Amino acid sequence: MIGNVLCDEAIVIAMRFSSFGWTFAIRVVSVSIRPRHIEAIQLAFADVPRGAVSLHEAQLMDDYASPKERAAARRLDTQSNWNRVSDSAIEQCTSALCHLDPEGWRHYVPAYMIWSLRNFRETESLVSDSMIYTFNLPEDDERLRDHHLARYQLLDEPSIPGSLPVPASHGGE
Repeated sequence: MIGNVLCDEAIVIAMRFSSFGWTFAIRVVSVSIRPRHIEAIQLAFADVPRGAVSLHEAQLMDDYASPKERAAARRLDTQSNWNRVSDSAIEQCTSALCHLDPEGWRHYVPAYMIWSLRNFRETESLVSDSMIYTFNLPEDDERLRDHHLARYQLLDEPSIPGSLPVPASHGGE
């Protein structure tokens, strides 16, 4: 809830790969279909390994942490399954997605997607903004664009949860 308005919408990232490359769309969907999207994300990313860079480590990279500080932060992330990452860890690590290696990004992004589906417009946290930004393919910075594309290349068509159709009755509202 924001102010006195009850929010019944959530965001969904729609991702498609075609011969033209990756295309992304942000959709706002009714709260009634959130569980289907969450379930699809859980299935699509069920066994994704963590990668070299952990969540808290990536967050500290945003602050130019020393190798010693990064190692200490890495020890905070003991879970091997992204489904076990707590909401509070996600809320503390709003900049982490920007600094994860491609494998780490693929591991943690479903946790951010689900957090955003559950909390869109119900909190002032920057987590949803960070999650949306991670799917924004940069046009003017070739190095950053290549970094994003390296992440997207780890996704295969069947594991793209945003490719779920939004029922016509909701029309991407």
